[in-house]
Amino acid sequence: MENRTLPNEILLGEISSLLEEGREVVFTPKGTSMLPFIRGGRDSVTLKKMDQVRVGDIVLAHLPDSRYVLHRVVKVLPGDVFYIIGDNTVSGEYVKFENILGIMTYIQSEHREIDCVNDARYQRLVRAWWTVYPIRKCLLRVRGFLGKYKRRIAGRA
Repeated sequence: MENRTLPNEILLGEISSLLEEGREVVFTPKGTSMLPFIRGGRDSVTLKKMDQVRVGDIVLAHLPDSRYVLHRVVKVLPGDVFYIIGDNTVSGEYVKFENILGIMTYIQSEHREIDCVNDARYQRLVRAWWTVYPIRKCLLRVRGFLGKYKRRIAGRA
């Protein structure tokens, strides 16, 4: 099988069409927003169109600003609105159900395959990860501040 890299707007537009047809899609996402559960550029994910979305699901969403994100649902709000956020980020986005293209059902890497829907161990790890979110959020903000400070100092040298 040949691997190709496509611009996000082309790749994710095609993924959206395939999911709408009811097909499962496997692709390798980019980025670091879903660390430690998904390693961008290394892990592959399987997506599937679903009739319902629950807290804890990782969804592919098309945001109003035309970006696509693969983030976790952390809150369900009235009117079929969901608050989604990356596991490695400090802020999230609100998205309507009709802008959720599919949910992630599997994570594959060279060493593991995880059933995100039925694997009880994975579900426990996710709950533990989100239980410490307030602490992680503070640490991520400090890391961001230190990175900006370091770049500012490096720019003066």
